[in-house]
Amino acid sequence: MRNKLRTFLTLAGVSIGIAMYVGVTSYADNLKSELRLLVTNQYELIVQSKAATSPFSSSISHADYKRLLKQKGVESAPSIILEPIKVSKSPYFILAGTSSIEPILSSISLVEGRLPDLRRQEVIIGQKASRKLHWNLNEAIELGTGTSFTVVGVYATGSRLFDTGMIMSIKDAKQVLNRQGEINIVLVRPQKGYPIQKLMRRIKKDCPDLSIVKSQDLLGQIQFVQVVDAVSKGLSMMAVIIAGVFVSNTMLMAITERTREVGILMAVGWSRWMISRIIVGETLMLCTLGGLVGYGVGFCMLWLFSNSDIIGLDWATATLNPGILARSILLSVMLGLVCSIYPAVVASRLSPVQALRFE
Repeated sequence: MRNKLRTFLTLAGVSIGIAMYVGVTSYADNLKSELRLLVTNQYELIVQSKAATSPFSSSISHADYKRLLKQKGVESAPSIILEPIKVSKSPYFILAGTSSIEPILSSISLVEGRLPDLRRQEVIIGQKASRKLHWNLNEAIELGTGTSFTVVGVYATGSRLFDTGMIMSIKDAKQVLNRQGEINIVLVRPQKGYPIQKLMRRIKKDCPDLSIVKSQDLLGQIQFVQVVDAVSKGLSMMAVIIAGVFVSNTMLMAITERTREVGILMAVGWSRWMISRIIVGETLMLCTLGGLVGYGVGFCMLWLFSNSDIIGLDWATATLNPGILARSILLSVMLGLVCSIYPAVVASRLSPVQALRFE
């Protein structure tokens, strides 16, 4: 490891690979946490369109919603619209429309003001949106085609993603979004004593275009989350493989430069195992250091995004996650072990006589 430039470049390669793993994994974990808050409510069942990859892409027709309301065993079924819209300084502002104020009561806490009267053009906005966009209590704001809404409250959910949005009546949300009758999801509460499984089977039979799941099971069935998980694992693996190529190449070059030194060590009695142990030790040290630096770089990137002024990129929380740190170190050690095998074998198979003649 005497070539400082090559060592630095290899260390940088490992660090970038681990930093990418930390960043992508953290964003995926944060996304699941944010969506978990969305599906946490007092309603037992959630309905969305069958082909939807997430609640945001779901589209339930007015006819399907009316059919759902008529199902035997349904006590209440408020509808919700969710869609990101573009506002000043934010291309990822979450607009939520609801047909009833009840579903949101368990998910938010009012920081200022009051709940909106859904019969009027009133909205409540997230605490972070209020701070970043400078929308204050009792201020009139324009959305969509110039319709004016009054901010009557500021809420907090504990979710950085949903604290950058607003809540209004579903009628007003359809007007702002220029929708006809489509909604995103429906929260269903069965009648007291009515079997949930029976109600689910009835809805699946009578509403074939809809998908119904228990609230606590929705997260695992959202296709978008599954895709994000797969993509994050794929990108992380690709980054680690590229880092591994850097490490293996560096160690092979180091052995070539130190061939005569290896011959001298063998000549004075060093065993092939001792030679291999040096190569493995140096590789582990390089990769472990790269893992620690990479975790630090990944954390700093998350911190920069979480403290940026760009709403939509700042919802991932930058926290010192012991689990991700442990996995980063473990991944670095495994990378070092795997990448040291071939260079160690090459070094241990050198002939002492030929090594001493190497120039």
